Amino acid sequence: MGFLEVFVRRPVFTTMIIATMVVLGLASFVQLGVDIFPKVDLPTITITTRLPGASPEEIESQITKPIEEVINTISGLDELRSSTIEGQSQVFATFVLERSVQEAANDIREKVGTVLGRLPAGTEPPIVEKVDPDSAPVLALVVSGQRSAREITEIADKRVKRALETVKDVGAITLVGDRKREIQVAVDPDKLAAFSLSIQQIKEGLLRQNVEIPGGRLTAGKSEEGLRTLGRIESVEAFNDLIVADVKGSPVRVRDVATVVDGEQEPRTLSRLNGEVAVSLLIRKQSGTNTVAVVDAVKRRLQEIQKGLPQDIKFEIVRDLSKFIRRSFEEVQDHLLLGGLLASLIVAAFIGRLTWWERTALAVIVAAVAAAFLQGNPRLLITVTGVAIVATMIFFLSVRKLRPAFVAAVAIPTSIIATFTAMRVAGFTLNNLTMLGLSLSTGIVIDDAIIVLENIFRHNEEERRPPFEAAITGTREISLAVTTTTISLVVIFLPVAFMGGLVGKFWNSFGLTVTFAILTSLVVAFTLTPMLAARVLAAGESHDGHGPAHPRAPEAGPASKAAGFYHTMETAYEAALGWCLGHRALCLLAGGTILVGGYVLLTTAKLEFVVDDDMSEFEVVAEAPPGSSIERSTEISRALEAEIRKVPEVVTLFTTIGVRGQYQSNVTDLSVYVGLKHMSERTRSQIDLMQDVRGRLAVFPGLRISVQQISLIGGGGFRQTPFNLILRGPDLAGLETYAAGVITALKTKPGFVDLDTAQALRQPEVQVQIDRQKASDLGVRVDAVATTLRTLVGGEKVGFYREAGEQYDIRLRLAEGYRKDASGLPALMVPGSAGSLVKLSNVTTLGAGMSPGQIERYAQERSMTIISNLYDKPLADAYKDAYAAVAAQRMPPEYGIQTTGRGKLLQEAIQNFFIAFLLSLAFIYIVLAAQFESFVHPLTIMVSMFLAIPFGLLTLLLVGKTLNIYSIMGLFLLMGVVKKNAILQVDYTNVLRERGLARTEAQMQADRARLRPILMTTLAIIAGMLPVALGKGDGSASRASLATVVVGGQALSLIVTLLMTPVIYSTFDDLRGLRVFAWVRFPRWKAALAGRVAWGSSRLSGGGPKPETR
Repeated sequence: MGFLEVFVRRPVFTTMIIATMVVLGLASFVQLGVDIFPKVDLPTITITTRLPGASPEEIESQITKPIEEVINTISGLDELRSSTIEGQSQVFATFVLERSVQEAANDIREKVGTVLGRLPAGTEPPIVEKVDPDSAPVLALVVSGQRSAREITEIADKRVKRALETVKDVGAITLVGDRKREIQVAVDPDKLAAFSLSIQQIKEGLLRQNVEIPGGRLTAGKSEEGLRTLGRIESVEAFNDLIVADVKGSPVRVRDVATVVDGEQEPRTLSRLNGEVAVSLLIRKQSGTNTVAVVDAVKRRLQEIQKGLPQDIKFEIVRDLSKFIRRSFEEVQDHLLLGGLLASLIVAAFIGRLTWWERTALAVIVAAVAAAFLQGNPRLLITVTGVAIVATMIFFLSVRKLRPAFVAAVAIPTSIIATFTAMRVAGFTLNNLTMLGLSLSTGIVIDDAIIVLENIFRHNEEERRPPFEAAITGTREISLAVTTTTISLVVIFLPVAFMGGLVGKFWNSFGLTVTFAILTSLVVAFTLTPMLAARVLAAGESHDGHGPAHPRAPEAGPASKAAGFYHTMETAYEAALGWCLGHRALCLLAGGTILVGGYVLLTTAKLEFVVDDDMSEFEVVAEAPPGSSIERSTEISRALEAEIRKVPEVVTLFTTIGVRGQYQSNVTDLSVYVGLKHMSERTRSQIDLMQDVRGRLAVFPGLRISVQQISLIGGGGFRQTPFNLILRGPDLAGLETYAAGVITALKTKPGFVDLDTAQALRQPEVQVQIDRQKASDLGVRVDAVATTLRTLVGGEKVGFYREAGEQYDIRLRLAEGYRKDASGLPALMVPGSAGSLVKLSNVTTLGAGMSPGQIERYAQERSMTIISNLYDKPLADAYKDAYAAVAAQRMPPEYGIQTTGRGKLLQEAIQNFFIAFLLSLAFIYIVLAAQFESFVHPLTIMVSMFLAIPFGLLTLLLVGKTLNIYSIMGLFLLMGVVKKNAILQVDYTNVLRERGLARTEAQMQADRARLRPILMTTLAIIAGMLPVALGKGDGSASRASLATVVVGGQALSLIVTLLMTPVIYSTFDDLRGLRVFAWVRFPRWKAALAGRVAWGSSRLSGGGPKPETR
């Protein structure tokens, strides 16, 4: 008993194998996480260092540069960037993908540790972190109530934030708009001068008088006691009585020179929901965890927390990333089910001739699903599709003629479910890319079952074999071709799965998921399909199916193709094929024209990185004019909200001020989250609404505004735009000049919107110039001037106050009335020689100046990034215009440019896709050459494969879509599925030639015999992917660009490849035999075709000799 025969003869054994695969798949499905993207470790590490109150230039010279110098010596470094703003330095080190991120982080910590001693006093320890794509907030929660901001902050911080931090897999939680408690010691400079005291003396006094230091242990024999000095202040009022100095024998207390206030931190951030001030929490998950599970756990904990809070405290979830993930998941799930249903109906349409009521029943099922699909309601669609699938399966089983369709259709759920096991073992999640792979696989996994089933039926109906013999012989005959088509499809996706670059990391799970599904379908086609086919055929006969039998009437099976529509189609195909074989020169010329046209389409295609999906939300970020306070920024944000609210589709406005990502930033940074009605409830797309908002906000010409997509990947900047171009050079002023010239040139080009630089505007500042000679004469040190001003104006933490187990900062600074402007600074006192005090005006002069709001550096040089959003402009075209504008500036050699962001990723992706394409071609050739034992026939198939690519590109042009990484992947998939058709044609042609038929006769018979399975598999693939291509739901734009290439390319190229493959086959066959001009003497095709049609008719009627062929 042969290997394949075992599965046909032992149905219980076969069923148990498939059942095991299905059970393991279902068990794995339950354990798979759900997320938006695959887990990818970005090889970028950030080093964040804070020095409160320091200017960007000071931080650049004293912190950023020393850190860059030591990091630049680490091996595997690919890119070094930095951004310095007031009080903060951020250095970004990107390594090659081959470098271990953890090892690189350890090396950075070691190198940074060597410069800690060189950093200025007051610098906070550098924080070394890996850039995590999961660091984008998964939930934005607003806490509000009829209380003061400080009271709400206390509740949000201590009772909400801390409780949520204990939820499994919750990561960092950032408070925005909070007003934390702070004990403020507000100094009166006049009283300080009256007591001849410096601010340093007050600071030292506070630090000395508020301490708690362990004193060791007291041991007496067998007992031991700890010793602790209780020097902490136990009440806020007690700070007034602290003795901070002694002047002429008299103690000076805090109340004598300052006022102690139980207040709150100076507001540097703000959050507001729909115009109402509130405290918000931006909740992030831990790296690599399940977004949906984390959000669900947080919501459950919030319900528990709410029960213990005062009645007036309310929670409101502003942004929930899991909603988009769920909707996108449901959309793909719908496509998967709907595609499987349509593919099954295609099989049913080809299996046999249906009565009018059977056709009506199938039409009703299709119409119901189509109506639900057009409604755009995911819940309705999945319900209707589910019912339709059950009804279809019952219909297939109840109508004998359609039972073979059930045999083929069952391969779809079996293969997909079994794939979950491999995904679980590989550590994948159910994300946009893996679910896309599964949904696209619905039409592919049925291919092998269709081919095997059709060949079994052909042996049973046309060659009069008994069912079981037909199942075994038919499967064995087609097994090599099916295996080859499957493996050749797999070798297309394996290079993609292991493609280099960051994009390759994201596509890894997609390529492997499709590979798993395809290989699983091969197992199903060789086990379950022939076993069920044998029993379906035997069920229609009067015996057990093992001995000789009379087959059923031809009306029910493939024999019915001799009549009706299929007979007409077959006759027309034979006529067209005969003509093409008789006019190969014209056909080859047409094929060459198609390839040339494909090259033109490829070189002129609108090249893009990705298609932005409609997420029903976007973001407006703005920068207030230089020198704006938080009050001014608040006014501006309210004005922005008022304009945005005029758009009728806007539902939610959530505003934050002074925050960039996880970190506090300048109070001039504004961000407005705009939540829209769901796309099913509006007629305008998100892109159109964003453009509408841009137009409305044009009434604020003095603001730098960007209307942008919300990034689903963390680790980005404040202005996250698709176009980024870095200018780098030695001088910041020169960079500003050249950047302004480039921006001016690009503003004349259509498609650039929100065009600007990422450089923060210069901020006004008061500059203190020290007269070093006078300072030396009076014994005033430069550092004493700087530290005095920092403490008095900027404020300085001088310890902690503890109460009820909580700890609060104590901040020492000038009273608010003395630090509103620079007029009172000259009268401030700084320490001189021998304990004397010197007025600041005696050693300094004050002047006005502008300080860089931000200093960017690239490769240890100062840089400036030109950024822009794009409207109806492909990314590649934008960079083409930008490079021309840069060239027109004629920058000196010490200045240069660097493509970054999406532009750099697009360049890397194109290179890596090209390498993957070459590897795929090499592997395809190796597989085909091994099967056909020929160096020539693989070229026939590969040329036919190339003929489909122009039609995929033409489809993109016709539907107005761009060529992006998704549509490029669609071209890979298109090549794979088209190649399967050519393999079937060439393989059976070779089989017939080995049986003694002449080449032309073998081609005609083989192509006629394979027309049916080719049409079935092609239309099944188109039907399976059609829902994805036409999808309009969440996350559908990127998926549709891939599916559109396959559906359009398959549909448009089907006839061409069916006709061109035999022509190319015969041409290469002539070349192999050095009979280049043999086609000239080809006999007239009409006479030959008439004889073959007559012979085919006599065969169907049971007699007639085979006509002579040569």
